[in-house]
Amino acid sequence: MKEDGSHQVVPVEVTGENPTPLTPNSYVKVEFNSKRVLKGPNTVSKNQIPAKVLAGLDK
Repeated sequence: MKEDGSHQVVPVEVTGENPTPLTPNSYVKVEFNSKRVLKGPNTVSKNQIPAKVLAGLDK
């Protein structure tokens, strides 16, 4: 979910020398454009997520 409340699905692959899988039921932040992820995914705590975004995720 974007900060403006809209949704967009972006495929994410974790690569590198020692990739670690994403934790189930965790929150991640990514920066992306229309074609690909530019930064991330980075795990964030629930209190770092804007209330508007959390409300949209709980739907």
